[in-house]
Amino acid sequence: QAAAASTDDDGAEAVVREAARLLRDGHRDDKLIKASKQILTLVSPKNNAVNLNANAFARSVETHRAHYGPLLTWQALELKSQDTSKDGQRCVVRTLLEGATSQLGTAVWTLSRHDDRWLIDAVLVQPAGEAATVERAPSPPPKKKKKAVEEPPPPEKEKPKEREPVAQQNPLAAAGATSFGALTSPRWVAKTVLSALRTIDEPEQNHGSGVALTFVSTKNPAHKLTPELFRKYIDDESYPYGVLKRWLEMNPEDVTFDDDKRKASHDVTLIDVDGSERLVTIELSKADDVGPWLIDRFWCEEAY
Repeated sequence: QAAAASTDDDGAEAVVREAARLLRDGHRDDKLIKASKQILTLVSPKNNAVNLNANAFARSVETHRAHYGPLLTWQALELKSQDTSKDGQRCVVRTLLEGATSQLGTAVWTLSRHDDRWLIDAVLVQPAGEAATVERAPSPPPKKKKKAVEEPPPPEKEKPKEREPVAQQNPLAAAGATSFGALTSPRWVAKTVLSALRTIDEPEQNHGSGVALTFVSTKNPAHKLTPELFRKYIDDESYPYGVLKRWLEMNPEDVTFDDDKRKASHDVTLIDVDGSERLVTIELSKADDVGPWLIDRFWCEEAY
């Protein structure tokens, strides 16, 4: 029986531990569909997985097994930190996942309160010792106005290797992190990236930049940047990206798909600390029906 969350902060940790246990045990005992039924009682209405049935959720986990990695094989789960919002309605729980002899990775869980229960909005998994595989660009960004993050990287003579389909060895598994629903939903890619950039130095410096780079496609020249260089674009006041580190509220619009459901466009309005609005437009694509949604273009401008 899935544990119901209590009204205090301990309830958030209990939900995290229960969801992690169900994922691990269901995968280990080949009873993932049964476990998925219980897991889905722990996800919030904000979580894209809430629209899936147990069979679909289990199939998604198996398809993206490389991404979920540490959550499927951990032996010990240690609470690293827990932060609750001032209004008591949102919580971030950071956990360390350990194997028999070594650390497997970390999982950062975001939860929200619904009818006095803590429910999971998303969980971001970061394998231990695996940073985003990127190349260092030779020069810093130019000091001129621009609309898209991906324009400045210098051209390369060698064509970058295309990402493999998820069904094969997935480069995202080695590149960093993933979130419930993010692999199969443009909305969740956007939320995962924007949330990571908002807490860009948690749990370590430029961690949010590394997460964001995990979700860019090879069509986006930003995939050649290191987290440190990507951070320079965000910090540079000549670009309109400072809001990504300090937004207070996120208002997503509907996602627009092409006829083949392989390309999508998603607008998100961010409310800045001074009350102004910034419109973030994200264009995404995926290689095939089971492939992850990745960001081709990303830009930010003042909302009118």
